[in-house]
Amino acid sequence: MSWQGYVDNIMAKGANQCGLYTKEGAQCAQSPDFNMPHTEILALKQVLDGGSPNDIKINQNPCTLINVDTDGGFLQVKTKQKVLNDAKVFYQVSTTNTLIVVCGKTGAGERDAYGIAHSICAYLKESNY
Repeated sequence: MSWQGYVDNIMAKGANQCGLYTKEGAQCAQSPDFNMPHTEILALKQVLDGGSPNDIKINQNPCTLINVDTDGGFLQVKTKQKVLNDAKVFYQVSTTNTLIVVCGKTGAGERDAYGIAHSICAYLKESNY
């Protein structure tokens, strides 16, 4: 499956936005209207590696850190402003051996982003990614 196939799968599971990136910050695939600069990916990786969570942005939108688990390889943030469908976006950022998966969701089921990202990451880890 191509990287875009994984993004399509994440979107089909209910995400509003998502992207797959290497831990070096390179884009593998992204959903439409989602464009995370290299610097944002590296800043997320720094937080996941135990660094200071200063000025977290996703898709050029300032975010508030909700939770970070460096041992589990994930963090959760929410945009500070309404940016998508007149709502704030909850993002689950999870890692595999080589990738960073960003899954964003809005609305009442926003926390479903955790399960969506977790299932994709578990599959990718089994495939040695």
